[in-house]
Order: sequence, then structure tokens, then C-alpha cells
Amino acid sequence: MSDILEGTPIIEDEERLEAVREVARSITARFDREYWLRCARQGLPMDEMWQALGESGLLGLRVPEKYGGMGGSIRELAAVLEIMCAAGVPEGSLLLTGFARVPILEQGTQEQIERWVLPTIDGQHRMCFAMTEPDAGTNSFNVRTSARKVDGGWSISGQKVYISNARESQTMVILCRTGEVDGKPELSLFVLKTDTPGITYNLLDIAQLSPENQYGVFFDDVLIADDQLIGERGKGLRYLFSGLNVKRRSKGTPDRRRRGTPFSDNMMLVC
Repeated sequence: MSDILEGTPIIEDEERLEAVREVARSITARFDREYWLRCARQGLPMDEMWQALGESGLLGLRVPEKYGGMGGSIRELAAVLEIMCAAGVPEGSLLLTGFARVPILEQGTQEQIERWVLPTIDGQHRMCFAMTEPDAGTNSFNVRTSARKVDGGWSISGQKVYISNARESQTMVILCRTGEVDGKPELSLFVLKTDTPGITYNLLDIAQLSPENQYGVFFDDVLIADDQLIGERGKGLRYLFSGLNVKRRSKGTPDRRRRGTPFSDNMMLVC
């Protein structure tokens, strides 16, 4: 049984797993609940913690070693998330970045990986994922944001909503409708810089205590290059679920236990 990247075994060395947990504990000891609450009350991202995660190597989990990452499996990522949640300092960007870059790692070119993924390993960049829409919710088949083919690239127009840390991230992976095939929507994935001209952000007024902000994101004839299409046109939904399945398998309740063991020790049961 293997993880989705590079055939990495899900049941890895227990010493390595415990070492990952120890590094995570050292991060939560430095950036405790009071730090998390201070950022949450001020509506600020946890930049110092993010940099520490990058310096420790934890942001490189599940990125193959040949790209400068730590390799490893989803079980290790789950262990880190579990420890952070148990300490009361969950960092959503760790999960968001972790699953947003999966389609690029799996389907992207070497140039795309170097440009978009590598800066996330050391904490230079965060990634967000733009899928949810006002009239579609998370039903991907009803996506209306369009990417229209133009000379040398694509023009994106539409709206996304409830996009976590959109403005605090440097890179966005977005699902767009690129046409129809046999009466069904053709959906494709793209990657772009969050400061690309034509993108505007509306901070949503949501009653929550969290360092993560939620945004409505508007795209008005946003021009991107051909090489910002991830993989093949029309296969975005397939690529999308590679990333989303990572999120669903790793997002658990703090201290969840099955038969007396930590949630992360049973990740192979749901993979």
C-alpha cells in the first residue's frame, strides 16, 4: 500500500515518525496557545510559526527529496497536524499548502514544480485553493468561473467564495470551466500568483476566532500564461481530487483515538 507521491510507503519507520512528532512539539512549545490567540484576535497570519515550520523542514513533508523536500507520507503530515491541534495552535495553511501543491507535484512540469512548489518548502510562500463558488458551493460540476483561451494564455473571469487565506497566500490553485464536452462541463486546474492584475479580495465578515481569514475573490479578465495550466486541459477534476483526498484523510479531530491509539497511527485505515 503506497502514498500518492513517488510510491512512498504509508507505514514508514517508527523512529522517523516520532522524530517528526518531536519537531512538531518543539514548534508548539515556541508558539503556544497565547500566540495563536493573539494572531486570531488581531486577524493576522501566524508568520513566525510559518517560518519556523519551514526552517524545521516540516513544510517539506510529502514533497519528494529530489526537490528538496522531506518525502514521507500522509501519516507524518497527520501526526504534525494532530500535535498542533492538541496544543491549540492549528495552522490551516499547512494543510492548504500541502494539498494545493499535490496536483502540481503529480501533473506539473519540472519548471512548474520549481516555480510554484519549491518556495513553499522553506516558508517563503503559502498556497491557497480556489474552488468554492456562491452558486456552486463545493459541487465542482457547477463551477462557473471560466478560463477562456486567448493568444499566449488564458483569461479568467468569475468569483470564488470562502477561500481561506487567499490574500495572505502568494500562490493560488484555481478550478475553472474551460468549455463543455458532450454537454458536460470541462474543468481545468491553473496556478497563479495572488497579486496578478485583475484579482480583487473581499474580506468576509464571519464570526470566528481564527488566524485564518476567509475571502470572496473576484477575477476580472485575469490574464495568465499557457504554462500556468496544470497538466492537461479538461482533467482538472481528476487532479483536484488527488489533492482533496489528501485533505480529507489528514483533517481529523484533535486527540481522536481508535481503539486507544492516536488518530495518526491509524491513517492507513482510511487511505
